[in-house]
Amino acid sequence: MTDPRDEWLRTGGGIRALPDAQAEHIRQLTGRVLGGYRVTGLVGSGGMGLVLRAERAEGDFERTVAIKLVPGVSPATDVARRFQTERQILAGLNHPCIAQLYDGGQTEEGWPYLVMEYVDGLPVDDYCRQQDLSTDERVRLLARITDAVAFAHARLVVHRDIKPSNVLVTRDGNPKLLDFGIAKLLDPATTQETRGERLLTPQYASPEQLLGSPITTGSDIYQLGALYLSVLADEPPFSETSLEEAVNRAASGREVQVSEDARRDIPSDLIAIVEKCLRAEPGDRYPDVGAVRTDLLSYLEGYPVSARRGATLYRLRKLVTRNKAASTFALAALLIAVGGSVIYAVDLREAREVAEARARTAERVLHAMSELITDTYSELMETSGLRRQGNDPDSDLQNEPLRLVLERTTRLIERSLVDEPRLRAELLRVQGMTNRELNRPGLARTQLAEALEASMRVADTDLGMSVLAELVRVGLYDGDRHASETHLNQGLALMERHAVSAPAAADLYSAAARFEEHRGNFQAAAEYGLKAIELLESLPGQRGIPLARAYAGQASIYGQLEAHQAVRAYALKAAAIYEKIEGPQYRGLISAYSELGRSHFLAGEYEAALGYAQRSLRVSRANFGEHHLRTVRAYNNVAVTARRMGDIEGSLESLMRARAIAEEIAPDNLLVQIRLLTSIGNAYESLGELDRAAEEFERGLAIDGLAKAYPKQYAFLLNNYGNLLALRGETARGAGMLREAASIKSRVMGEVNPSTARSLLQLVQSQIRTGHDTDAAVLLKQAERAYKEAFGSGHPKMAYLHLVRGQYLRSQGALDDATAEFRAGLEGRLHEYDEKHVRTTEILVELALTALMAGDEEAARRWLSRAAPGIADMPASIPERVEAAVVVAEVAAATEAPADAARAKSEALALVGQTLPGRDDLTRRLAAL
Repeated sequence: MTDPRDEWLRTGGGIRALPDAQAEHIRQLTGRVLGGYRVTGLVGSGGMGLVLRAERAEGDFERTVAIKLVPGVSPATDVARRFQTERQILAGLNHPCIAQLYDGGQTEEGWPYLVMEYVDGLPVDDYCRQQDLSTDERVRLLARITDAVAFAHARLVVHRDIKPSNVLVTRDGNPKLLDFGIAKLLDPATTQETRGERLLTPQYASPEQLLGSPITTGSDIYQLGALYLSVLADEPPFSETSLEEAVNRAASGREVQVSEDARRDIPSDLIAIVEKCLRAEPGDRYPDVGAVRTDLLSYLEGYPVSARRGATLYRLRKLVTRNKAASTFALAALLIAVGGSVIYAVDLREAREVAEARARTAERVLHAMSELITDTYSELMETSGLRRQGNDPDSDLQNEPLRLVLERTTRLIERSLVDEPRLRAELLRVQGMTNRELNRPGLARTQLAEALEASMRVADTDLGMSVLAELVRVGLYDGDRHASETHLNQGLALMERHAVSAPAAADLYSAAARFEEHRGNFQAAAEYGLKAIELLESLPGQRGIPLARAYAGQASIYGQLEAHQAVRAYALKAAAIYEKIEGPQYRGLISAYSELGRSHFLAGEYEAALGYAQRSLRVSRANFGEHHLRTVRAYNNVAVTARRMGDIEGSLESLMRARAIAEEIAPDNLLVQIRLLTSIGNAYESLGELDRAAEEFERGLAIDGLAKAYPKQYAFLLNNYGNLLALRGETARGAGMLREAASIKSRVMGEVNPSTARSLLQLVQSQIRTGHDTDAAVLLKQAERAYKEAFGSGHPKMAYLHLVRGQYLRSQGALDDATAEFRAGLEGRLHEYDEKHVRTTEILVELALTALMAGDEEAARRWLSRAAPGIADMPASIPERVEAAVVVAEVAAATEAPADAARAKSEALALVGQTLPGRDDLTRRLAAL
């Protein structure tokens, strides 16, 4: 049941009822503009403040918001501090199921306030009752709420007050998690404070909250269990009406007992999930919220839930229910494939005879065998606890159980299946796939070649298609694109001559998509990928791993095209299937998490991007160890994101680790080399080590055949080096490279693409510096079209377009219009970065220069003062720092004493001479002072 006292908390309150004496404050605030919004009335009130309804006061769009405000409080109080904490927390929680923070500040009286998303909805338990939702519908709603909590935990935020009145569901069925007012960042500095405060709701508080113990994510898991029970059974977990009763219950260690009435109505799997969440000891609950969500999804799809302890027979029953036809034959295959100490003792020939006796139909045995052995290999590749230490991946397999199963399956192929070519070919295909995953492409190719010959001998077209698809992947993995193309053409020709099943065709289409992606033909790759997805989605019951792989592959392709929304859509689908079926450490999640990271990176959501990149790295290391190409790629993704977030040293450290591994295990892999050269060059440039950056770029561009083999990677290298040259004053050469890069990107990725647009914008900047902006206006229009299509007009990623457009307008003398563009760019930068970040500081300096050119010297000084902390943080040798020093000198010449102005000019001249001696435009500006 919902506490009626919490009804008004629909905007994220956490405040108790205000006395009528506060009515004067409400009258004072009504009609006032706070943070660009005009207050129109009261939503709710409590002993710690008000929640007001407000409408946007001006602008080109309408928005209703909730303003959370504490009247009569000075900025120095604990309440004000708590508001500031909530603002910092919510600013990083951009999730569709979390009420969004738009702004914050202080009134003219000094009262702190937050401007938040206004949520017009009902508490989740009330909504479920009014809509008469089924159990499954309620679970789907709870899974979305759980995903929001997992998102917050990934950012080190614990909610601490999850209850029905803090989860509202809108009219269109979207849940919103509210009130992070008492949340605390999980940081050592806040530990004592976290232990001491007792802001909680007794019926839903975890035992550790009630007893004043340290609060972790386990507390939210407990409260999720309480929420589930309230929603599924229409009853709160406990009936206490006072804090004292709740504390006594927690001290006694008494756990929740689901009522008999509820047990009759709630499926046993869901009761197990609820009870596991609500265990008194945090260590007995789920390890993290992701595991809770996985169990909810497993329930919905008819899979086992991990909360059912000691459930071997239970899991077997679930397996039989899902796969009745294959269960008998799967048992025989299990005896051959799986490696416990008892099972390994069974003679493989005897196991084969059992399988033959059970099923004379070879195709059915084949299917069961390959499915079980593939699953076994997958399971054992994910086993990290039994890995042996070792640096050479080819000296000995580090995963001991997998090594044993591989050896025994090889023995089966060589000794027992000499006269069974179809089954022999299938097992060789599975082993080839496994050895590719284990970084053994040579062995994989040998096994697959034998499998192909055997499948052709028995005229099994479907099996031959699957083997050819694997050979395409091995060639790409090993850098032998010619071999991949040969095998792909074989498969496509085979498909034209023979009827093939939908799964076999989808497998080849997926391999074709990967091949075209590696060639840089991304549109063709996307078409092949969609064909594979369409085939798999059309098959009844085919929502398993093959479809997840197809989704992940499609996300990768759209990532190459920088279509971040499509990337996220397909990557989320892939991750959901992987997590549901195989759990949080499944190797397929490496690519799914990587693509989710890329989607957030492309959207400018760098904290989320880094979180997914790190998850991808953890899963890669857990499955394949440190010395593997997948781990190299994961390190590179972490490094690229860290650099964008300003952690250049950390980025370079990850890149050097990746380079060391790559040089050891794959020194001839061209694609890996190019990606690392590009990333390392970018990192050196960000550190201000421009010569070292140039060396990395030049090494890449000197590789024979790069432009033909990997046109996209070549364009990136060309673009980055060309922009560096232009910034250093080698304008003609740099502009030529930028124009060529834009041309290649336009051909490979499309003209209306944000990456193509970035090259065009850098070319415009180069033209502005030299004054030869002959086609700058045309290039700006092209870039604007691409940016708007990719991101939309109000997106933070539009900031770079605003910056360059402002620079162009200023060069044309339109100073007011330029200022407006820079302000719009600044707003976008502040959504992506903090105020001291180099990208933010860059625009602040541009605003100072524009104000100075307009004759507003005071405004110029204000903008520079705001930019000063960021300028001080920049390495002295990066171009942005040098350009800022020139503007500082120009403003000083107009506003400071002669001695100060002379000193600023001298410092700027020294920086230009040391770092950008070829920049005549900067030298001329300083000479004019």
